[in-house]
Amino acid sequence: NLNIRGVKFSWKAKSEVLANPKGIKWESISGLKNRGVVEFEPTSDGSCLMKLKMSIIMPYILVSLFQGMPSVLHEFLQNKLLKWSLEMFRD
Repeated sequence: NLNIRGVKFSWKAKSEVLANPKGIKWESISGLKNRGVVEFEPTSDGSCLMKLKMSIIMPYILVSLFQGMPSVLHEFLQNKLLKWSLEMFRD
């Protein structure tokens, strides 16, 4: 669940493990509409780079909340929604 100023958003997704490049692809099947892919590219030092592409259809309540404030919306998407999604993925 994602809680934004008392409004909760959640979703369930179907996912698929990708072999080449290694990664995971998903698409929501309920709740907040979104889809994306995360790919992992090995680096020479034994770690990896993570590339993430995600599309979200914003609920009307959020669109109206950020009406006329594109920089605030961008900051919200990056610092709240994306951060939360990555933390959920990590855990």
